[in-house]
Amino acid sequence: NNLTMTAGNHLSLEDGCMSFENCTNFQDFLANKKQLALLLDFDGTLSPLVSRPEDAVLPKSTKVLLERLVSLPTVSLAIISGREVENVRSKVDIPGVTYAGSHGLDIIFADS
Repeated sequence: NNLTMTAGNHLSLEDGCMSFENCTNFQDFLANKKQLALLLDFDGTLSPLVSRPEDAVLPKSTKVLLERLVSLPTVSLAIISGREVENVRSKVDIPGVTYAGSHGLDIIFADS
C-alpha cells in the first residue's frame, strides 16, 4: 500500500491505494510532518509523455489523488511546467493548487 513513482517516473498507486486510509505508509508520513510541499512537473510526471504536447492529459486517478492531497491542511501543492501557465492550469484544473508556467517565470498562486 504505497504511493510510488514508477520506473518511468509516473505517479502511481499500488494495491488499489485510492484513498489515504488504505495507504498506511503515506498516512503515517503525513501525520508526522508539520507541512509538506509537493512540487510536481506536469509532462512526464503527472501526465505520460506524448509526441504532441496538446494531447497530454492528466489521468483521472492522478487527478483524484491530487484533489485529495490539496484538501489536506498540511499539504501545499504546486504544478510546474515549461508550458504557458494558463495551459498547465487548464490541463490540471484543480482549485487550491499553485501553477507555475514557463519553468517558473509565470505563477498563479493557490490563494489568488
